[in-house]
Amino acid sequence: MQESFKEMIKELKTFFAPENMYFNQDLQFVKTRMVVTEEKLAPLLAILDKFYKGPFKPAGEKPAREMGDLEVIQALNGIRKEQTLYLNTNDAEYVYFAAIWPWQSDPSQASLFLGLHFGGLLTPARKVLMENTKKELEAVVQ
Repeated sequence: MQESFKEMIKELKTFFAPENMYFNQDLQFVKTRMVVTEEKLAPLLAILDKFYKGPFKPAGEKPAREMGDLEVIQALNGIRKEQTLYLNTNDAEYVYFAAIWPWQSDPSQASLFLGLHFGGLLTPARKVLMENTKKELEAVVQ
C-alpha cells in the first residue's frame, strides 16, 4: 500500500471520527463510507486532490462512455453526472479510489466512498492480501 494513501487517511481523520472510518471488505473492495457535510467538502476535496492529482471525473461533467468499461466503475454500479470520482492506478495490486455521491434527498450532504478496488478473481492469495490491507488501514485509522 502506498505511504501517500496512508498519509491521506491520517489527514482525513481530522474530519471524521475514527469510529466513522470503519473499513469493510467484500469480494472486490476494502472500503469505508462516510457522510460529508457541505462545510467539510472544500477542505476534503483539497486533500483528495493532493493524493489523486485531481478528479478522474469531476462533478457536473457527463461521464464518458468508455468510463463504463472500467472495472472499478462497474463495481461501484456506475457513475452519474453529479458524482465525483478520483482514481489512482499506480499500484499493481489494486486501484485506489474516492467517490463522492451527493444525496438527492439532501444536497447539503454527500457520501464519501474511499478505499481500494481489487480487480480480477478472488483467489486465496488475493483474499489474504485484502484481509491484510484491511488490517493495515484500520491500524492507520486508530
